[in-house]
Amino acid sequence: MDSTTTLSRPIIRPITKYLAHDSQDAVQPLALVFGGIGLIRSLGEAGIPVIAAGGPDRFEYSSRYVQRSMIFSDYDSRAFIDELIRAGKQFESKPVVFTDSDMALKAFSRHRDVLEHYYRFLFADKELIEDLVDKRRFGILAQTHHLPIPCTYVPKDADDLRAISALLQYPCIIKPENQELWARKDVAEALFGGEISKALKIQSSKELLSICRKLAALGFENNYVIQEYIDGRDEMLYDLHVYLDRHSEVRAAFVGQKIRTYPIHFGMGCYTRSVDRPDIIKVGVSALRNLGYKGIANMNLKVAPDGRITILEINPRYSLWTYLGARCRINIPLINYMDLIGKPYASPTTYTTNVYWCLGGNDLRAFLRYRTSGEWTFWMWFGSLFHRKVYQYFNWYDPLPFVCAVVQFTVLRAKVWPQRLLRKRVSEKIMPMRAGS
Repeated sequence: MDSTTTLSRPIIRPITKYLAHDSQDAVQPLALVFGGIGLIRSLGEAGIPVIAAGGPDRFEYSSRYVQRSMIFSDYDSRAFIDELIRAGKQFESKPVVFTDSDMALKAFSRHRDVLEHYYRFLFADKELIEDLVDKRRFGILAQTHHLPIPCTYVPKDADDLRAISALLQYPCIIKPENQELWARKDVAEALFGGEISKALKIQSSKELLSICRKLAALGFENNYVIQEYIDGRDEMLYDLHVYLDRHSEVRAAFVGQKIRTYPIHFGMGCYTRSVDRPDIIKVGVSALRNLGYKGIANMNLKVAPDGRITILEINPRYSLWTYLGARCRINIPLINYMDLIGKPYASPTTYTTNVYWCLGGNDLRAFLRYRTSGEWTFWMWFGSLFHRKVYQYFNWYDPLPFVCAVVQFTVLRAKVWPQRLLRKRVSEKIMPMRAGS
């Protein structure tokens, strides 16, 4: 891939640049985005009119690229589907749907027979979507199709768990069948001290059984998978972003390397870079074709110390840092859009490498943890920041989302910090009663 090309300045390009002349008088389909600012900017900078959709008070609605915002009910509610149908009847041309949310994805997939009359989207088959978003089902699917995943166990009951715990090589990891389960406040407090993590590293059979008892007490019995731990620093984690058309032909592929994650080791990428790894693309695309996949996929992979490439997850949706690919000349949302409106578009075959993407606040938090663990010194971290980069929130050409995000964060903290201080002061003044007093 081209590592010398200068990072392009984000500008709004008229969509007519990509459309055939005979279509310019027709109603241009809108992009309906149930996702973050990266998706919105990827589409908006290509001149595609964007409707930002989701819950109330989202800072993304302030983007210069958002022509209109639409407020919907929770994605897992029946009201959401009813609202989609009512909204769909109002559009002159069916909008193209984009999402980086598992919940929105599942809603569209489960009700696709109805929603496809009002919206354009290309997702994998319904059962395959369910298999991919549920990690227990994915473990079984991967074993059936002989995908290169870490050794995975799906315990059926307590007896099965005890038998598995005796056979495992430690350390291993345990992760939920879907991420929303461990996002609950009580689970995050019990397992991670209040943070949200994708997985938990386990050092012994005793620790595994103890963690599983905690999960059972919280109402999660057998809602998890146990997996082989692949050794290696977080820099050995990669994401493959790929779009396959209705015939499972690759229309675009882009590889990013995670430099740091938050929480460290089992969190989301917070400092990543574009890299040229055809071996990653080969492994990922082979697995997707094996599954008869179509649509967008965000694959998480790890390279083991012996060079073995393993697939950790296949997410049938866009990722948090889709925008990095767009700034490196692989604008997958644009390619997705052009494909679904039936217009030809020549996807670039190369992209700019060594461009970094930064989620600032999380990267700072991650560095503090890495420094404690001895993996990153201050000067290593500070030196790593001097690269060509794009940011998740900050953008000179679209500044309002960053400003609104800062204001939202400040207002939220202004409410939370006094409450925490009050609880601390009250707890300090409570005197324990002596027995018998």
